[in-house]
Amino acid sequence: MSNAKPDVRYQNMPQSVVLISTGHLTARTAQFLRDHDAADWPSPGGHFGDMGWFFWVDEGAGDNVPHLPHDLLSAFDYAVAQGASFVIYQDVSPVVPQLPTYSKSGVFEADVFLNRTKKTIDDLDDDAAVAAQESLSLDIGFIATAAHIAARMQAVIDDIAAHASNGQISALPYHRLQQLSDLATIYHFHARRKAKGFDSGASVTEGLAARIDLILVDRDLAGLARHGRTREVLENVQYRLRLSVKISAG
Repeated sequence: MSNAKPDVRYQNMPQSVVLISTGHLTARTAQFLRDHDAADWPSPGGHFGDMGWFFWVDEGAGDNVPHLPHDLLSAFDYAVAQGASFVIYQDVSPVVPQLPTYSKSGVFEADVFLNRTKKTIDDLDDDAAVAAQESLSLDIGFIATAAHIAARMQAVIDDIAAHASNGQISALPYHRLQQLSDLATIYHFHARRKAKGFDSGASVTEGLAARIDLILVDRDLAGLARHGRTREVLENVQYRLRLSVKISAG
């Protein structure tokens, strides 16, 4: 936990809530929160207005949610230091000196995002691969080889299959879906670049895609919230895997 001191600007606010700028969120976290239902978030919370989010502060989040994004964890530590139970992110809220910011202006501006220069599909895939690599690299056991990534994908897919067969998709940890998506993104990235080892594993890759076919038969995955999110991730992963197979065969 950090040693952040209470900000004097908040001394007249109810001690149960702190308001901070969305600039204290990385672009990746902000986009995830914006694009997904609160049921899919790694920690309890919800949308707050058009461009804001709130979270219940979990003092033990660092231990209870090992894969909680570091930007959220820093804010939780800061809120706990002030005796707060909730943290609210808003574009119009102040930048807190004790927390890192992730944009020059200190806020995640919707207009800048919407009016950005449009990128090609390959450019977007490259950006996604960079973000995935950064996330996966936090695990000291991660190795960017075809065999290692395929084995990790197999383990996650097996985990998802077990949850689905037991009717427990809602209990599937958020980070497992994100991890699978990151692994497939990295695999596809290296396959496109004909990296060593990624051009000879077509049978393994197709086997993983076929395994996903079996999971997608589950009617429960046609639902909303966590069920719908699981299907969305699996279909995207399957698409990347089969695209990698075509690239290897080309």
